[in-house]
Amino acid sequence: VLRDLAELLPVGGRALIVVPNVAHKSVIGQLVKRRSWAYTPTGMFDATHLRWFGRDNLLDLVDQAGLQPQILGGSLTAGFGKLTYSRELLDISGWPLYFIYHFRMLVTKNA
Repeated sequence: VLRDLAELLPVGGRALIVVPNVAHKSVIGQLVKRRSWAYTPTGMFDATHLRWFGRDNLLDLVDQAGLQPQILGGSLTAGFGKLTYSRELLDISGWPLYFIYHFRMLVTKNA
């Protein structure tokens, strides 16, 4: 799908890709507790999430579509329950991936 969409993007065009992070603590917790995850109407386990990505899988996907990553950011969530801290990050380097709820990647199409 991304490869088909990349063909529609003009040279120099940009796109924003947002996908859930399979290495997030909530996914790991579900797998440890239940050995599977239950789909929900919204959120990380939204039934519309047909594929799951780690950081390297996302980078491979973008490369296979012929696009160049410009910014890899995401949504940080740390803590539990009412003590949860959340913020958007333009750069996720330096943060453990289990705190990154979803990835946001800005990509461009080069010649």
